[in-house]
Amino acid sequence: MASVLQVRDLYLHYADPAGAVKAVDGVSFELGEPGTALGFVGESGCGKSSAANAMLRILPGNTSRHEGEVWLDGVCVSALDAEEFRRTVRWRRMALVPQGAQNSLNPVMRVGKWLTEPVRQSRSANIAPDALERQARGLLERVGLPSGAWNLYPHELSGGMKQRVMIAGSLIFSPRLLIMDEPTSALDVSVQAQIMNLLKDLKAEGLSILFITHDIALASDICDRLAVVYAGRIAEIGSSEQILGQPAHPYTRRLLGSIPRLHDEALPEFIPGAPPDLRRLPSGCRFHPRCDVPLTVCPEQVPVRLKAEAGQDVWCWLHDGTVNQVPLEIQDE
Repeated sequence: MASVLQVRDLYLHYADPAGAVKAVDGVSFELGEPGTALGFVGESGCGKSSAANAMLRILPGNTSRHEGEVWLDGVCVSALDAEEFRRTVRWRRMALVPQGAQNSLNPVMRVGKWLTEPVRQSRSANIAPDALERQARGLLERVGLPSGAWNLYPHELSGGMKQRVMIAGSLIFSPRLLIMDEPTSALDVSVQAQIMNLLKDLKAEGLSILFITHDIALASDICDRLAVVYAGRIAEIGSSEQILGQPAHPYTRRLLGSIPRLHDEALPEFIPGAPPDLRRLPSGCRFHPRCDVPLTVCPEQVPVRLKAEAGQDVWCWLHDGTVNQVPLEIQDE
């Protein structure tokens, strides 16, 4: 069975007077069979949201480079022209719940009208008004909202209810893939748990999910595979068991070390330094200025895809036995 999603050599750069902002810089990954979830995790500003925008062609006016292939169910949708992509792919086969989704609702439009308006305006949709209303009401029920929410305005909804309305809206065209960008960042922990349970139910029904978050612990609750992103590139990708149980990249180990653990007396550790300026990226491995085990090769050569001991793909010279494994500190001395 072909993968639901394949992304190959995806780039999205933004023009800036100080130099191109390389938000997405050669990213490749795939999402397997239907009903699976891939987590995109990393610090804020590493390019996770930009990768979603690049896939959906939601591009700002200062875009200076947008390249790559996006395959959905074996079809290269990135080869479609802009109008065909808008009409047949975006929202219909690949939908996005954006970061700050609670601000995406129309403040002067009731929930029911907001939910059905995209279908009414779609030239490709041929559905009777009463059938459309039944479908939309069914989606509200599916995401756990009361029937009375149909006639409410956004300001009458709680944060969790707004998030559920956004999820219902993203499902109105029955897409194959749902991209969730920080779907629980503005919610309290009880509502966060409700949203995560809802996503698990949707996943069990066959919906594929790309889950974007800075919280690797949250991603591990729903994702089958994890991709750790750093400075516009993937540092490590593999099954959740591989990434969480035997992390291979120093950045992944640092991320996991920053998470408080219930039965561990050791205090969480912060990651030293700060993420690099995407306009002035370090040479070689982009993590080497913050790495605790840098090698002499790290500032000189960009790491290639390697296999870690646990089987995941990792971009780190520590896993290449053919390079000079001399620590950078020893060379400096």
